[in-house]
Parts: sequence; C-alpha cells; structure tokens
Amino acid sequence: MNGEGSAENTLEFGGKYFGESAREEEEEERGAENGTGNKRIKEMPIDRFGELPDSLLIHTLSFLTVKEAAITSVLSKRWEFLWAQLPSLEFRADSGAIEKVRNFVSWVNRTLAIRTVRSLENLDGFTWHTSFVEVMNGASELLESVQHVKELHVGLEFIKVVAMMALIDWQFPQSRRELLIVAFDSEYEHSISGIISLLESSPNLQTLVIDRCSADGEDVIFQLEEDELTSDLLHLKTIRIRNFADSECESVLTLARILLKRATVLEEMVIMTDVKDLSDFAEMVQTLLTYPRASTKAVVRLVK
Repeated sequence: MNGEGSAENTLEFGGKYFGESAREEEEEERGAENGTGNKRIKEMPIDRFGELPDSLLIHTLSFLTVKEAAITSVLSKRWEFLWAQLPSLEFRADSGAIEKVRNFVSWVNRTLAIRTVRSLENLDGFTWHTSFVEVMNGASELLESVQHVKELHVGLEFIKVVAMMALIDWQFPQSRRELLIVAFDSEYEHSISGIISLLESSPNLQTLVIDRCSADGEDVIFQLEEDELTSDLLHLKTIRIRNFADSECESVLTLARILLKRATVLEEMVIMTDVKDLSDFAEMVQTLLTYPRASTKAVVRLVK
C-alpha cells in the first residue's frame, strides 16, 4: 500500500504530478463551496509577437521572399494581407511556358489588388521559350497593373521583353512612376530601346537609375534601327548610371547623349564607371562635354 501511495505522489502527467493535481482540484472545489477558498488564476498564453505594430511585422517579413511571406497569411485575420504591404515586392517568373506566364500574371495582379503601399515593385525573370505573343501580353498586363506605382525596379529579362514590344510599336500604358530603376546589359544592344519605351511611358519621372548587369544565355536577334526618345522628360531631375566597366564606354555615352538631349529640367547626372585607363577616362569626359543639354542647370559628373 505504501508503495502505491508513493507511486501516486510521483506519477508525472503532462508536466504535473497527477496525485498532487487531483488533491489541488478537490481543495479548490471545497473552497468554492464554502466561499473561503482561493481559486488559482489560470494564466492565458500571451502573443508577444502579435502585440508588435504592423510596421515591425512588415519589417520582419521583408527578410523573406514574396512567396515565403505570403505563407504567413494563414496565421490569423490580421496576417492575411500584411505580407502584401512589404516595402519591396519582387516578382520573378522562372518559366516561359504559357500556363506559367498566365499564372504569374494572375498572381501579380492579385497581390497588387490588395496592396495599399505605392512603393517599390521589382519585375524580372521573364523568359520566352514558347510563345512571344503570350509573354508580351503578360508583360503588357503587368505594366498596366503597376501604373499607379510610384517606384518601380525592372530587371534585365523584363527589359528584353519590353524591347521586343517596342519593335512592333506596342502601345505602353502611361504611368505615375516617379522613380525608375532599370537593369542594363551593354552587350544586349536593344535593351536601350526597352529603357526608352519605359521612359516615354513615365511622364512624371523624377529619378532614373540605370544599373549594369550581365545576362546569361544568347541574345535574341531583334534590334531597333534607331534609339531615340521621341518626347521630352519634363520632370526628370536626377540620373544615376552605375557599375559600368571600361569596355562599356560606348554604351554609357549613348545613354548619356539620349538622356541629356531630352531631360529639360535635369539637375544632375552621375556616371559611375570603372575605367582604368586615364586616357579613356579623359576621352569620355571630353565627349560628354560635347553633348547638347536640354537643361541649362544640368551638371554631369563622371566618377571612378
């Protein structure tokens, strides 16, 4: 009998001693009946993470990809659309298959429909292994979806698609964007045409950033005969052309000439390049000085 009593006192179940727990419950019941007992207050679990403001939660989600952040929508009603408010949404299509393109476009549209932040979206990753027309239709629909976005970052693959669309005189929707960041590959000559098409559909653009990047794979064969802006850039004040190597001087100068000619209120153009030969650097400076400028206030700086 003593052994059984000892076992009762030491039997652990779910982190509590079963025998002791039973006696405690009996004491609480007797105390409740007499009105003299002290009820044990059961502590409810506190959601410390959920008490944080939306701004901190969104900052935490910003370390995830869009798809990873979207998974948090199942946590609770509060989390359902929180992920769509990330300061930067990067949309990347990894397949050129027709159905994949349709699903990608649909996903982007749904995301932008529930998004209240009008900041930075990143469009990139388009490939065209199956249907040129389907990919261009998808790109056109995406450009319409981001018309209201004030800041847009466009990757090289998307620029290639836009260049193809410009080749067949595609009509691009006018946008409200004020900041445009675009990828550029000097070995992909017609990417300039893609950039020009985006500029002409950005009448409110104030800041343009052109980042050099390298593309994998073979270039497509399309190329426009002439790369020129057909309208002035009436609000463009700042231009940054970044990360260009010494072998890309000609491409940089072409971009600078086109932009200086049409940016009527330009205040500053900064070209960051890695030209190692001082004579080449000096030649670039002299060439830039010969280009006509639509803005009398424009300052051009070449930075090594």
